Amino acid sequence: SRILPVIQESHPIIWLDVNQLLFQIIAASKRPRSSLAMSLKFSYGLTAWKNWSRATTAAAANSGTDYGFVPPDPAELDTLELADALARFVREVRKPSGEEYAADSVYYLCLGLQGHLAIDRGRDENFFCGGPVFYEFCHALDGVLDRYTARVTEDGTLVCRIEELHLWECRQLGFHSADSLLFTLFYFLTRYVGLHTAQEHAALSLGQFALVPAPGAASTDGSGGSFALRFSPQSGYAAGMTYELTEAADPLKCPVRLFQVYLAKRPQFPATVAGPSEPFYLLPDRQRACEPTDPVWYSREACLSEAELNRWLNRIKCVKEIQEAIMHAQMQWSVDPNAM
Repeated sequence: SRILPVIQESHPIIWLDVNQLLFQIIAASKRPRSSLAMSLKFSYGLTAWKNWSRATTAAAANSGTDYGFVPPDPAELDTLELADALARFVREVRKPSGEEYAADSVYYLCLGLQGHLAIDRGRDENFFCGGPVFYEFCHALDGVLDRYTARVTEDGTLVCRIEELHLWECRQLGFHSADSLLFTLFYFLTRYVGLHTAQEHAALSLGQFALVPAPGAASTDGSGGSFALRFSPQSGYAAGMTYELTEAADPLKCPVRLFQVYLAKRPQFPATVAGPSEPFYLLPDRQRACEPTDPVWYSREACLSEAELNRWLNRIKCVKEIQEAIMHAQMQWSVDPNAM
């Protein structure tokens, strides 16, 4: 079991058993849940899939080919077939009237399909962060989301199809995999710290973060004390400021716990690179299973590219809470242009 030293200032080192924490969190996150009780309506995505399946299958029959056949439930496809069908779905899906869906509606439908496969069918694929197999799907979705613009009513109300809760429900956010852990840190830094461009995210280094005892921390033995994640950005809207993200009441959604696990699962860098200059966003190691007991989940050979970070931004800019954070930053900038 790997033990993580918690970085502190003028305090004894606190040790955290990350693997034990991870087992507890993953066990809690995998407790059976009914999709009927969730805010994200999986049925919308599944209905759109069935309509598209019916249309493509009919078109294939009329043309005398088998290529267009798609089963009415995506769970009937293996991983490679699913990846191909999802890319086609994103490009071809239409409303029953024949009109195109809004960009964020296409994303919502895909989240519903992800939730259906993960929650209702027990499938492990995360096709939003599934590596090379789902590249064409992610590329197609990014093309759709490129045309997304926030909708605001005349009275100033922000209209968003997707909320943060939906991402938690379909396991895009959380400790479910090396990919979702990394994506969640990216999401938190975008929402709470004001990193709103791919360039700002790409410039992050590990040395800009520290774990420190939270104000009023009760103990120093790792059992009862609480911590804060301290972040000092060097560029962008938040440059020159110091942020502290405190522990959340729900450990499944706690930025401090997420960072602790991420730090523990990073590889050791050579002495010439290790330390403050270590790049922050490391790619998951696709050669590993990334089980809770695996000491390393990420590769030191590659970082998330700026292009991939931009695709992630395209995705989360459709989320209500992110749009609210962006609008808040823009309002602050309009009052004080030197703040950004």
